[in-house]
Amino acid sequence: MTKAPRSIFVIDDKPCNFDVIAPVLESEGYCLVYAPSAERALARLDSVNPDLLLLDIMMPGMSGIELCRTIRTMEKWKHIPIIMLTALTDKKDLANCLDVGADDFLSKPVDLHELTARVRSLLRIREQFEQIQTLLKVRDAMFHTIVHDLRNPLNTIMVTAEILQDNEGYLPLKSVESLGRNATKMMSLINDILVLGKLESGQMQVNCQAVDVNDLGHKVVEDAEIIAKQKQLTLVSNCQVTPAIAHIDFYLVRRTLDNLLMNAVKFSPTHSQIILTVSRPNPDQIQFEVADQGYGIPDDKKAIVFDPYQSGDDVSENVVKIGLGLTFCKSVAEAHGGSISVRDNQPQGCIFTLILPVSPS
Repeated sequence: MTKAPRSIFVIDDKPCNFDVIAPVLESEGYCLVYAPSAERALARLDSVNPDLLLLDIMMPGMSGIELCRTIRTMEKWKHIPIIMLTALTDKKDLANCLDVGADDFLSKPVDLHELTARVRSLLRIREQFEQIQTLLKVRDAMFHTIVHDLRNPLNTIMVTAEILQDNEGYLPLKSVESLGRNATKMMSLINDILVLGKLESGQMQVNCQAVDVNDLGHKVVEDAEIIAKQKQLTLVSNCQVTPAIAHIDFYLVRRTLDNLLMNAVKFSPTHSQIILTVSRPNPDQIQFEVADQGYGIPDDKKAIVFDPYQSGDDVSENVVKIGLGLTFCKSVAEAHGGSISVRDNQPQGCIFTLILPVSPS
């Protein structure tokens, strides 16, 4: 996706000053917008949505100093880079620019080479700030997802422990099975979190080995059948690809297929069917597809269901939670040099497609 050009909002009561700097900055690829007064600039700030302000100090009405002070009190704009343009030379006046929140200042007449360098420097700092904010959002999204995903099996374990206490050591077989199943689920979630962290930090080594993908597919379906039967779902393994050997990381791909199949089970209506298909679209690739007859994913969500930002967002009226599972699946696919995608099933449901190279690159 092509990044939009950075926009610079120039506020100066003399249009001739804008005419001097505009050609130079536009030649650098910036998009320039002009306002002749501080009042006009405030009224247009949200619609212009600039990345940097070039602000003249001496203006009739509200001065540049007052405008800068006002902008720094606005939550949305308190971090925007501001360069003050001034004909003042007294050091106290220049210090006042910094005191009210300006990031830099330039004396008039403006040296255009210096202006370009200062603009480039502040926009580079702004980009670094935005990257940090993005990382913090990812961290927060992952934290809330982890808490949500671990809470449900932990509640089941706690309730089962209370039953054990109330019955003086006797625990029904179904409760024992539930206890083990939810403890395993918690361990699986913790393992996913640890592996995902290593994958995203580049520390995880993909341990490729010769794997019979038909056998892998059958085992994944077999292990999911116990849970599927509780919802009266039919699982089908269509795994008859030839040749069946691919060099992949057995553990990571197994966890990925488990996640895809468990999602399909979770979001499928009773008495519906889920199919795991293994194929070779070409001699160099192996393809796994998990097709369900569930509620589906709206078209505007398909491109972001693998994004950790969407952990916890609604993807359909019947699905409240995605979790870290799909983010994990995407990380595993990319670590192998492969890809993962989702499309509509017919007449309803989803088909998740995981494509991996047969041999490591």
